[in-house]
Amino acid sequence: DQHPDSDHSTDSDIVPLDASAAKEAGILVERAVLMTVEKKLSLPAEIRFDANRIANVSPQVSGVIRRLYASEGDSVDLGDRLALLSSRELATLKADYLSALSAESLARAALSREEQLWSERITSEADLLSARAAATAAKASRESAENKLHAVGLDHGIIDSLDGAADGALSQFVVTAPLAGTVVRRPVTLGETVVSGESGGVPLFTIADDSVVATMRK
Repeated sequence: DQHPDSDHSTDSDIVPLDASAAKEAGILVERAVLMTVEKKLSLPAEIRFDANRIANVSPQVSGVIRRLYASEGDSVDLGDRLALLSSRELATLKADYLSALSAESLARAALSREEQLWSERITSEADLLSARAAATAAKASRESAENKLHAVGLDHGIIDSLDGAADGALSQFVVTAPLAGTVVRRPVTLGETVVSGESGGVPLFTIADDSVVATMRK
């Protein structure tokens, strides 16, 4: 009989095995070591361009494609030329700006003359106020015409050079790359008429930055 306070585990729970018996029982004892387990996993997935690094390039004015500078598969940098359009719409906007610029210049000159005459007490105050109002209106018209050009993508450098532009240059519009990447789609051809994005036109180019991709598991 065992004492109630005795441990139930006894030496009879241990079965001693020599090396030969352990081997026959399939027991292998080795020292644990760090190692690489080679195992291949099959994980179906789809590699896509990063949606934040794709640009559909649409013209900001309607016109006819006169030159194409890039084709599908070409690599482009930010600001590179993609196409040259001939646009009557743009020519009208530029002509309106030049007309408004000329009118503003004349109004400012008239105001300067009236201010000089007023200082010499030769002209009336009414004439001076009228000249000031005309100059203010002319400035507003010029700013409005200028903002329309900014809206179609022309910067100050281009706008400031319009007064000395060569014949035919007023209708030219250059489509540029909004990001660096690869041209993955160019559905348009030389001589094709295109409409601005605001009019529902299709993109002229699709550019993707293929240096960054996303993996989507299926």
